[in-house]
Amino acid sequence: MTSDRRVKYTISALEDALLDLMAEKPLERVSVKELCEKADVNRSTFYAHYGSPQELFDSVTDTLINEFSSIKDRSMSIEDVIRESVALLGASGKLFRALNNTRDGILGFMARMLYVWEDTFSDRMAAAGVDEDTAKALYSFIATGSASVIGVQAVGSVRMSTDETIAEIIKMIDAVVDAYTRRQ
Repeated sequence: MTSDRRVKYTISALEDALLDLMAEKPLERVSVKELCEKADVNRSTFYAHYGSPQELFDSVTDTLINEFSSIKDRSMSIEDVIRESVALLGASGKLFRALNNTRDGILGFMARMLYVWEDTFSDRMAAAGVDEDTAKALYSFIATGSASVIGVQAVGSVRMSTDETIAEIIKMIDAVVDAYTRRQ
């Protein structure tokens, strides 16, 4: 039990140190030495868990994507998914700031999120009478925009409460789907 707690603490310290360093410089320029110094762990401890700072960063983003998957799996409506996603990303503002200093950036991360949200949105579009190919294109547009709005709210770039952010995203989704279906 004690070792599990220590491992969790060590991993958390490494993740926090990495995100702090990435706020200052690109991931490619973060060394294991400075990461370990900032996290106050030995290099051997780092290498017991990760092979590189990139591997650590991948673990951080994979964990967040898995949390998104669990939101989708337990939520029944788009509103529920958006509400829980905004709450999760609000707690991950540090990660969003760090994403700016990666090769793929926020857009690369958003592309990974698209896969997680796809079936949640597809039901709504099918109900609106949108054909499958068009639904995929609309989905990409809607999900990327929604994720971006959530991201800017998470890093504090917009001054909207969580409830206001959710309401605005839902209005945007409805407006896009309604505009498309009226055009048909």
